[in-house]
Amino acid sequence: EQEAEVEEEEDEEMDDGSEVEEQSSGEDEEEDEDEEEEKDEDSDPYLNHISYNISPQMLESVSANPAVTNKSTIAFGRLGQLMVEIPKDRSKEAKGATLLDDDEKYAPEGTVPKALNPEKLDVKKLFLKEKIQRNLEEPVFNKLQAECFSVLNNYQDLYFPGRNLDNGSDLQMVYCLHALNHILKSTSKILHHNLKLAEAKGKKKKKVATVLEYRDQGLVRPKVLIVVPFRSAAMKIVDTIQRLFTGDDPKLVTNYKRFQSEYGGETLAFPKVNPKPEDYERTFAGNTDDNFRIGISFSKSSMKLYTKYYNSDLILASPL
Repeated sequence: EQEAEVEEEEDEEMDDGSEVEEQSSGEDEEEDEDEEEEKDEDSDPYLNHISYNISPQMLESVSANPAVTNKSTIAFGRLGQLMVEIPKDRSKEAKGATLLDDDEKYAPEGTVPKALNPEKLDVKKLFLKEKIQRNLEEPVFNKLQAECFSVLNNYQDLYFPGRNLDNGSDLQMVYCLHALNHILKSTSKILHHNLKLAEAKGKKKKKVATVLEYRDQGLVRPKVLIVVPFRSAAMKIVDTIQRLFTGDDPKLVTNYKRFQSEYGGETLAFPKVNPKPEDYERTFAGNTDDNFRIGISFSKSSMKLYTKYYNSDLILASPL
């Protein structure tokens, strides 16, 4: 098994070839879309989540043991009674944000989520990347999906123990949608900032020191980790993300044939005499190997499987 993992990592290094070229080709379009997003800066949950530091008072609240929170319980449709805990900002003002050194705002205090109505849903108001919007099928959500997305899209943690074999695929679609949207927004923002940094460096502007304060200039690329038990579950996730990203064109997914061969098939042979319960057979249908990990990266128009982990946007792995 150790030798196999070494070979797999070597393949990942070989497969990670033209990523930079693919991304750079879309910089102009990404920049235009990024400028459109900046207009929604005050309302886009993604920008509110990544753009600001939390205040010292908020840090005290979340660091305390137990954390200082505003607690409430609300009826939330299919999710049932939703127990909400929002970190309390002891210094909050009427507008919910204060200035830091006159040029940076503190993160506003969180808000209680409001459930989306799937029957009156305006996709354009969900702050989804246009590429994803084009690939969504109607109806976008059922009631459970709309409620879960209301929380996730607001960048709030959600613990939902009511997942079962009947609603599992519905929940999977929601978190795949949220993860992909986060990745594409992050990638777009990074490309936009890289371009600004390059321009500033080339022109030797005096404001370079300020521009260098971008919060996305880190040393590693991964943005999302999804942990699932079996390869069969990983395959369903990749297929869901592929449909959201490329629509009906799987050709835009690099190394997909290899992925199908390694993550598909191998369904267990269930006994016909004294058969297993239905939930058992549904749980263990497909490839039940529980020792895997795979890196996935996204460029402007393509999705690449088996990328090196530090160069991946998404890491999909088993607990093992």
